[in-house]
Amino acid sequence: VALQVVVIRDVTIIDGAPATARRRQDVVVDGGRIVAARPTGGALPRDARIIDGRTRYLLPGFIDTHAHVAFGPVTLTKDGATPVMR
Repeated sequence: VALQVVVIRDVTIIDGAPATARRRQDVVVDGGRIVAARPTGGALPRDARIIDGRTRYLLPGFIDTHAHVAFGPVTLTKDGATPVMR
């Protein structure tokens, strides 16, 4: 199944580099990946799904890295000073 091209139109991007937010940007996502981020106003890919990003913020690469994951039975042991999950 082919993924649809998506454009997030006129969004503010906060990516940490540079330190200032980039306002009025169009972000093009193709195949589940960001392929372009450019000032709003240019030509858009044909048949793209358009998402209105006005008054919105985009933080590319921002993920939830907090998780509790365990495979199978887990025990907590103290091998020395640091508790260890086994």
